[in-house]
Amino acid sequence: MADSWKSAKEEAGRAGHPLVYHDLEQGTYGSCRREDDCGHFACGRFVPHLAICMKAELAPEEMAAKETAFLAEHPEFVEAKPAQ
Repeated sequence: MADSWKSAKEEAGRAGHPLVYHDLEQGTYGSCRREDDCGHFACGRFVPHLAICMKAELAPEEMAAKETAFLAEHPEFVEAKPAQ
């Protein structure tokens, strides 16, 4: 797990992952493959998390700017919660 877009990008480089994400529910960042899902298992059931995912090739500053712009344009995104 990472604590910023910058450390997520570094993690992606080490792991060879093409994507980075910000898990809005857990407040964590990380890297992943396209087929990975963001969430956790609870009582044997997968619980998805709200996350923003981007290409790891972007600069961390660009990632932060895109996230801020997306959340400003779509405030309902952070208000929505996945079905549990």
